[in-house]
Amino acid sequence: LTLKEATRLIQIRGSIRNQIGRDGAMAAVGLNAEQFLDMLPEGLPVEVAAQNTGSLVTVTGEVHEIDALEAFIKAERPELFYRRLATDTAWHSRMLEPTEKWFRDQVGEIEWQTPRIPFVSSVTGRLNSRFDLDYWWPNLRSPVSYKPAIDMAIAGGTDVFLELAPSRALSGMTATVISENESSAITVNSLYKGEDDFTSLSVAASQLYCAGAVIDSGKGSATLGNP
Repeated sequence: LTLKEATRLIQIRGSIRNQIGRDGAMAAVGLNAEQFLDMLPEGLPVEVAAQNTGSLVTVTGEVHEIDALEAFIKAERPELFYRRLATDTAWHSRMLEPTEKWFRDQVGEIEWQTPRIPFVSSVTGRLNSRFDLDYWWPNLRSPVSYKPAIDMAIAGGTDVFLELAPSRALSGMTATVISENESSAITVNSLYKGEDDFTSLSVAASQLYCAGAVIDSGKGSATLGNP
């Protein structure tokens, strides 16, 4: 996507919260998806929102459903890792389904092109080359296949994972999946909350260089010192 198209999509995606009409909730649970669904009490329609690692899922649902799940875990499985997430939206849940038409109408046609390098999608957990509207709606509604995506990247020979984000958010889970695969791949963070951006990027570039990456600083950009 172009920067303009990506920005437009992000704005619409964020605005969908106002179309839902009621609060939802999410939580992290220290089980894999199969284990969580096996544990889930009958009749409690909490959904898996993300497969993060082989031992961590994010779950999603109505506020009262997550409340009931929390009470069940505290009473029946107190040894489990459980953490309520700071959100009032049940992303990747059935609560989004009434907004599908609104989302599709708002987005309309998307200008996209086939990636120049292999792209492993956390929507499908597989290689992906299409980024039309039929890709971006499941990006909201379907569970995030983060672990399957990292598994595939490692299987394809990826040995360095660079997180592009304003703070460290995914590298911990990435490192866990790397360990689960008994891989020697490394993770690198581009920015850290509360730290100078240039310093953080310089450290990241140095780590990438030491890992064997070719650093192209670009014409007119600041020159990085030796790692």
